[in-house]
Amino acid sequence: MTPSLEEHDLKFTQFGSLFWIHRKTNGVIRSQPQIPADQGASFKGLFLRSLEKGVYLAPNAYEVGFMSNAHTQNDIERTAQIINSSIK
Repeated sequence: MTPSLEEHDLKFTQFGSLFWIHRKTNGVIRSQPQIPADQGASFKGLFLRSLEKGVYLAPNAYEVGFMSNAHTQNDIERTAQIINSSIK
C-alpha cells in the first residue's frame, strides 16, 4: 500500500493492529497541533470512495482503523487494493 500513498503525499502509520492514513509530516505526530490542517478535507474523499467500493474506514479523519485476527490475508490485500484505487 505504501508506494501509492506516498505518491499522493499520504502516510500509513501503524502501531500493532492500529493504523491511520494521514497527510505526510516532517516528523512523528504526537499531539493534535501537529496534525496537518487539511487532514479532514483530504480524508473525506478517500473515505467516500473506499466506502463505495465496500471498505468502511473510520469516518473521522482523526480516528484510527483496527485490524484483527478476524481479517484474513485476503481481506487485508483486498482492502489495500481498494484504498490505493480510491486515492486521488
